[in-house]
This record gives sequence, C-alpha cells and structure tokens, in this order.
Amino acid sequence: MFRSRASRRYSLYHDRSRGRRPLRLLRFVLLLFVVYQLLNSLLLSSYRIDSSSMSPTFAVSERVLASPVGYGARIPLVPWQTPVLREPQRGDIVVVASPYHQPPATLLRLADPLLRFFTLNRLSLVAVSGAGWDNPYIVKRIVGLPGDTLEMRGSVARVTPAGSAQSTSEHALSTVRYDLELLDVPAADGALFFSHSPPLTLGRGEYFVLGDNRTASIDSRHFGPVTRDRLRQRVVLRFWPLQRFGVSGN
Repeated sequence: MFRSRASRRYSLYHDRSRGRRPLRLLRFVLLLFVVYQLLNSLLLSSYRIDSSSMSPTFAVSERVLASPVGYGARIPLVPWQTPVLREPQRGDIVVVASPYHQPPATLLRLADPLLRFFTLNRLSLVAVSGAGWDNPYIVKRIVGLPGDTLEMRGSVARVTPAGSAQSTSEHALSTVRYDLELLDVPAADGALFFSHSPPLTLGRGEYFVLGDNRTASIDSRHFGPVTRDRLRQRVVLRFWPLQRFGVSGN
C-alpha cells in the first residue's frame, strides 16, 4: 500500500511537471523575443540590400548591420530614446525611414516582428502578403548637413558648407572615401536626368541623402531633404557574403 501511494504521488508530480513544460517553453520563447526586440531596437539590426542604389558600395542581396546607438535609439513602447552620442556626419551610410512608406494594417504590423524573429529575419509578412509597404527603410549616404547649400553638377553634388562661401565637391568634404556608379542616361530632350539642379539650402535638422549609384537611386534628388528623425541608424558592417565581410566604409 505504501508503495502504491508513493507511486501514485510520483505519477501525479510527473504529470504536473510534464504539463508545465509547454508553459515554461512559452515563457522562454517570449523572453527570447523580448531580448531580440530590445537588441534590435537599441543595439544592432540587420538589413538586406534589395536594390542596386548603393552600388558599388553594396550589391543586391548583401546583408549589413546597422546601429542606432550613436544617433539615439528609440526605446520600444515608450516615447523615449537613448542619449545622442554622435550626430550624423558627412559620408555616413544611414538607414532612412522611407518618405514613400505606407504603414501596414495594425495586425500585420504587430505580427511581422514575430515572423522575423522565428525565421532569423529571413522572412517577413511583407513578402507573404504582397503588401505595398515592403520597403519601410532605405539605405543612403549623407551628402549634405543642416545649413549646407547643395547643387548637382552632373551626378556629383557640389556643397557649400554653412558659413562658407566656397563650393566644394562632396568627396573633398567627406572624411570617408567612396566610389560612385555613374552612367549617362539621356532624357528625351538630350539632357541628362538630374544633371543640373538649382542650389538648395538645407534648413535646421535637414539632411541631403544620395545613393552611390547615381543612375539608379531614388533619393533626395526626388523626395527632397530628410529630417533628423528619419535617420534611424548608421550602417556599420557588411556581414554577408563572407568574402566581402568588413566595415561598410563609414
């Protein structure tokens, strides 16, 4: 009888313990998801290059890491951000909130991070649903800072920094060396697209961003300057493919 009672107690304990396993697993997965979201928002995020607009710096399908740490990271679910350690600089490659982005339905917006988490950022509800918001962020290079006056000469920007009367090539002002992909594409009237533009002076908190592939980039030449709050992260590293692993050129 004693053995029977002990066996019954063990069986009940075993059944209860086994019944708690799914709950423990769920709590563990939720904890991992919260940690993932915090790391993604506050430290590092990965992005896939989906177009040739940053060629030759980045090729299509390459993957990069970007960090909001310097610019001030937005803390999820609250209207706060971490301290700004470094203002955006000339030559920075940045992740920009696209001015053409149309926010998705609330359900998709809430569910998408879960799918990205469980697929290690390889899949998104964007692709599954075919929604038109598949590019909420674009990757560009900062060419103009607040107070600068810019003018396009062919595909290269001429910049007059704030407080200066001297117009200089974007390359001469940048502390970062980078190459451009240029291709003369004539318009119907024989002129080159965006070959010349009237001078533009940037206001307070405004930045001028361009793609390194000046022939195939939708950038500030089209949608105008971007405000400081749209500069979300700075690209710091290319991690895929492995043979091109290294710093991004920032």
